[in-house]
Amino acid sequence: MIGWRGRLVAGAMGVLGLCLVAAGASEARSAAQKPRLLPAVSRPSEALAYGSKRVLVASSKGITRLLRSNAIDRSFGTDGWVDIRPTAVRVLPSGKILVLSSGSDEPTLTRLLPSGDVDRRFGQRGIVSVDFGYRYNRALSMTLQAGKVVVAGEGSESVDSRTGELFGTKMLERFKPNGVVDHGFGDGGRLTVRLANRSDERDGVPGFASIQTLPGGGLLGTNDFGSAMVKLHPNGSPVTKFGEGGMARRWRVENGPGSKFLVVAPPLILPNGALVLFGSVSRFSNDVRSNTVATSRYGPNGRLDTSYGKGGYAVTRYRGSAFPAAAALRPDGKIVIAMSRQRPTGKHSRLGALVLRPNGRLDRSSAGHGEVTVAFGGWATSQSVVTRRGGRALLFGTVGATDQHPHGMLVAPVSLRARRGR
Repeated sequence: MIGWRGRLVAGAMGVLGLCLVAAGASEARSAAQKPRLLPAVSRPSEALAYGSKRVLVASSKGITRLLRSNAIDRSFGTDGWVDIRPTAVRVLPSGKILVLSSGSDEPTLTRLLPSGDVDRRFGQRGIVSVDFGYRYNRALSMTLQAGKVVVAGEGSESVDSRTGELFGTKMLERFKPNGVVDHGFGDGGRLTVRLANRSDERDGVPGFASIQTLPGGGLLGTNDFGSAMVKLHPNGSPVTKFGEGGMARRWRVENGPGSKFLVVAPPLILPNGALVLFGSVSRFSNDVRSNTVATSRYGPNGRLDTSYGKGGYAVTRYRGSAFPAAAALRPDGKIVIAMSRQRPTGKHSRLGALVLRPNGRLDRSSAGHGEVTVAFGGWATSQSVVTRRGGRALLFGTVGATDQHPHGMLVAPVSLRARRGR
């Protein structure tokens, strides 16, 4: 029989245990809320949500997965890394991971198991070659389409002897879920896409910036800098009533004296099929250049939506400069833009995030009146963003003495929740 002293000690130990557990949970939550620098990690190129608590990150070093605490998941791959230099990464509904990588002349698709090991049931022992039918092939983007995967890139019989650049025919190739070429797509699984007029092509217009899947299963192809967009039916045939003659063109848009709007990334696709392009506006005043964030919206028909912002575009103004890098659409219709934020002195740069309302205006009801920055010291450059529940987001970038010499990858959790009373 345990006396009252024993029960008292047991009760005290139970309370102590609960306190230790609570303290551990609080410490874990605190760690997850602080910026984390992952040293010796190359520049992140893409970050994707992996389930509700983890994040998959592609970088020039390879692919890694982060835990809820934003630490590297050492159970993934080999000590947390898969040694593939990715061009693009997509997470399948099964939790498997599809990786597109582009070598000098032979791009490949690799499918990984959730553990990071190669899924040898895909293609030839886990790997599929992407071949556009040319001597030199370069893959630039991919998208998932009803279980299949569409790869976008270029093909050419030669490369620039001086720069090694490849400016060839813009191509798509579609694969079935098992990695076999889908011969029902285009001509034997391949499709040629025109993303510029002939004079642009003679000037060496770059190829695909992205291929994306639209609501309803159609495809959207975008050229670098948003210079042109084309819309395709699910089978790859062009939507001729999109834009003008099947193409929505947008090189640069004037925004007052001495300013230009330059699109920097693929558009966000809204649930109704509308497209939001985002980029930067450069202004010159007294021989001093500053940059700020701008967005523009197109309807599903590829025409500028002049009801958006002011005449179809919206500009967010600052003291100093802001350079957008990536954007994400929240379930409430608001847009989160990851950016690099510089003060007028230009002596340092911070990671930052903007929250925009569906009409393009800054959401001043959110934390920081719609703008949040993260100070970490040194020169921080934004690369990607992943949104979370409850108005939270993860910003990804690099930090170092300069933009050209990063020390490592910076993961910065931020809260973008609506302010109290708003």
